[in-house]
Amino acid sequence: MKGLFWNRREARLRAGWRVVLFVVASGVGSTALGGPGHRLLAGLLPVVYANVVEVVVLVLLIGGFLWMAARWLDHRPIVDYGFHLSRAWWLDLGFGLALGVFLMAGIYALALAIGWVKVTGSLVSPPGQPFIAAMLADVVVVVGIAGWEEMVFRGYLIKNLAKVSTRRSSVLGGRR
Repeated sequence: MKGLFWNRREARLRAGWRVVLFVVASGVGSTALGGPGHRLLAGLLPVVYANVVEVVVLVLLIGGFLWMAARWLDHRPIVDYGFHLSRAWWLDLGFGLALGVFLMAGIYALALAIGWVKVTGSLVSPPGQPFIAAMLADVVVVVGIAGWEEMVFRGYLIKNLAKVSTRRSSVLGGRR
């Protein structure tokens, strides 16, 4: 029965259980920040800034979960999850951000052209908030959510699931 949960050869939990623990911890942390945490921040700060604080805390929290999972569950260095910070990494980041902006702008332009979107106001900021600050806050929120997604899905889940797939393939002699 212990073999169902523990991989003796690697001296750690099996990948599926590690993924479940990470997803549960991430879900609980995200839900706490999105529910009671958001209400608390919205009571203290204007919504624009509350959202920025919420996403920054979320990224730091998930980054902490990822570091703990790497260290204590996976027994791997954090760089194994994509945090190389080399020149190539920065180029990939820049390309990914530019591609994301280009693709979303294309979707928006298409929706605007075929009449699915109607612009009712432009360059309008929330009441009492400077326009530039509101725009920068939105950029921080969008980039923060993208960072959260990358850490959870591409960083942790795909890394662990790819290892399982590779091992299973080698165990089966490359046959499926």
